[in-house]
Amino acid sequence: MTNPSNFQNSTVSSTCHLALETIGKGGSIAVLCGEQSLWERPVGGNRRAAADLAVQLEDALKFTRQKMIRLEMISVAIGPGSFTGLRIAVTTVKTLAYALALPIIPVGSLSAIAITGLLSQDASRVLVGLNAYRGQVFAAEFDRDELGFAEPASSPTTVPAPENVGIAAHGSGNVDFDGPAELIDRTDWSAKVNQAADRGALVIAEPSISCDRVSLTLDKNFLVARGVGIAAWRRRIAEGHRTDKPPFVSAFELTPRYLKLSAAEEKAAER
Repeated sequence: MTNPSNFQNSTVSSTCHLALETIGKGGSIAVLCGEQSLWERPVGGNRRAAADLAVQLEDALKFTRQKMIRLEMISVAIGPGSFTGLRIAVTTVKTLAYALALPIIPVGSLSAIAITGLLSQDASRVLVGLNAYRGQVFAAEFDRDELGFAEPASSPTTVPAPENVGIAAHGSGNVDFDGPAELIDRTDWSAKVNQAADRGALVIAEPSISCDRVSLTLDKNFLVARGVGIAAWRRRIAEGHRTDKPPFVSAFELTPRYLKLSAAEEKAAER
């Protein structure tokens, strides 16, 4: 793999950040400058996510070195999501951030998914669901202005300028980009989907909990890393630039947010 020390000490022409997620069985990785995605790739596919993430990370660092880009931070989706997937992403980011002496901005998985969906779909509200298994769903609903989309998009790919989005996102005061999320039963999820669809909301879900009223499904082409990076950038604009204060965390402080016990932990708790 690219030597991190050599990479960070190289001559650079621009400053950007790295975003990654392995929320489910697969994931994605992206290099962004502000909110503009310069490079992005899916993770997983024909290989296990852990193995493929190392390959894609190598390619991402090669890209930044070739383009003379210096990384200034790393962002990562910390949950909810797959227990294994979250551990893979968090461990990878902790290791990389420590090696490169970079600060980290953690982002909630569901808000990152919502932002990614709003980059291609125009809606005032977004409902997101992830399969939590054992008859449960991780769910959250967002207003577009709470996520930094203050004005209706004039085109499917319109994104507010970085200097403006922080004010809009921070001003609502109701949502922070590493939350919120709730754990609900599948029956309640179905009811939420119908209610959201009736209101004209954008509904995004994993294929395993999808139905004909879901607008977008989280398939291999839905690259959430871009949403992770945009959410992190908007958190930085809204909450501050000092890397020793929130929204930044150190490699030692970064932890996944599971929202529920694993099957093994639930069995142990019953004993």
